[in-house]
Amino acid sequence: IGIPQVSYSSTVIPIVLGVFFMYFVYKFVKKIMPEVITFFMTPLVTMIIVVPVELIVLGPLGTELSNGVAAVCMFLSNTIGFLLQPLLAALYPYMVMFGIDKGIGPMSIAFIADQGYDVIFGNMGFISNLAVGAATLGIATSLKGSDNAAKKGLYGSFGLTALCGVTEPAFYGALISTPAALKGTACGAVVGGLIAGITGLKKFVQIGCPGLMTFIMYIDENGGMHHVIIAVIVAAATIVTSFIATRFFLSRDAKKNVK
Repeated sequence: IGIPQVSYSSTVIPIVLGVFFMYFVYKFVKKIMPEVITFFMTPLVTMIIVVPVELIVLGPLGTELSNGVAAVCMFLSNTIGFLLQPLLAALYPYMVMFGIDKGIGPMSIAFIADQGYDVIFGNMGFISNLAVGAATLGIATSLKGSDNAAKKGLYGSFGLTALCGVTEPAFYGALISTPAALKGTACGAVVGGLIAGITGLKKFVQIGCPGLMTFIMYIDENGGMHHVIIAVIVAAATIVTSFIATRFFLSRDAKKNVK
């Protein structure tokens, strides 16, 4: 049997298909397996069935599906790239919340391997993380009074951490309970995404948790700094817009509550 020689080291969809298939195989094998030997034989028989199917059918199928998704994203990037970037950047925090962001990294790696750069997925996490961090700092600086001193310091720490690429404390600890800040995050992400899309900002290295500490990923293969400069402009626009928008929405909501 000719098995396609495919490396699955950074893929997601083939794994999802394989685990989905294994779920039903495992239930069936466990049902018919004698209780005396089930702890040893059920996992073994399950893998004997699943592994060949995964390598011969599901793995190559998942690879083709991944390529299809990448092709669609490339088409959208080439046609409405300047609109795709702000949309993805605004949605990225919610992708993180649902775990969908885990499928973005392999696609970005594939683009870098195929064409030397990533112009689609490379910027969404970078812009989104900066927007989340700036919005959290907007909340922190809006807190007044000695009663909020501890919370102000905590939110400030969350915001600085998010600016460096780790957004979970900021998102779950501050933003998710503050709708006004979520609006400010979206504003910053859209502005940064528009600039990145219009200027064609490219990422040349895949780095997890992108933020202010990862500008190195925008240095091209020849050591050029052109995209680093663009990234700095995008970062400044994202942070300023998200911070100001968050303060505006918080102030507006506070006035409504007073009335």
